[in-house]
Amino acid sequence: AANHQSYFDPPFLGFSLRREAFYVAKKELYRFKPIGWLLRQLNTVPIKRGAFDPLAYKKAIKLLLSGRCLVLFPEGTRSRGDRFLEPKLGVGLLALEAKVPIVPVYLENTRGFLRLLFTRKRVSISFGQPLEIEWLETITNDKAGYRQVVQELMRRIESLRCSFCNKDQRDVKK
Repeated sequence: AANHQSYFDPPFLGFSLRREAFYVAKKELYRFKPIGWLLRQLNTVPIKRGAFDPLAYKKAIKLLLSGRCLVLFPEGTRSRGDRFLEPKLGVGLLALEAKVPIVPVYLENTRGFLRLLFTRKRVSISFGQPLEIEWLETITNDKAGYRQVVQELMRRIESLRCSFCNKDQRDVKK
């Protein structure tokens, strides 16, 4: 589960994984036929935003129970500023239902990717310690529990961002 700044986040994250990944993508992206065709080729699960989507939920649970890697962006959409958006509860729901760990991921410098081609900034991806199954089993399987899971997840992603910022500041001082 990663922060979300850019349309380039899924491929950057996918390139950094050592296993096949599946992605949740908003249904609106499938409307444009060439993009829809491409997304179907790239292991995506279409999801209706704004309401519970039972088909997407069943497919996601099935993937998780079969041991597959499912990439989710808890914010639900790209954040435009430097602050994270309020996380959606779906990540907590899926983790508690499927009883699978969640790996927090922080993506840095993916926004404005085309500008990065002409600057010295690099895209960085930091993986944190997973929210383990043992911890998840102590959480209630209800909205309050889902909220607790996503808040802890976002706290860990924020921690990864802070460690990246601290590293950046050390590099500047050198």
